[in-house]
Amino acid sequence: NKRVERALEEAELAVSIARATKERNPDDLIPPLALAVLGHLSGRAGNETRARELQAELDTLRVFVAGREIATQRAKLVTIENDRIQAGEVQNTSKTRLAELDT
Repeated sequence: NKRVERALEEAELAVSIARATKERNPDDLIPPLALAVLGHLSGRAGNETRARELQAELDTLRVFVAGREIATQRAKLVTIENDRIQAGEVQNTSKTRLAELDT
């Protein structure tokens, strides 16, 4: 079945590209037909191992992307907290200076 083989090749290529480029969402690279074929092939004896390996690779990429996203969000939170602390210090300095000017 050439259509099934082609879809499976597209899925393998998408996984390779996603792994090489560390795409944000590897599923965006995989055509819907290839995803459907992966699901269909998982029940077939001859291609079961191949489909399982591709699925495992996609799962690994999802975990990697999620971890990277968490790290990015944590870094943003640290930056926001530092900015908040700095703004508080500026506010306190400004209030002190204004109080000095009032006297």
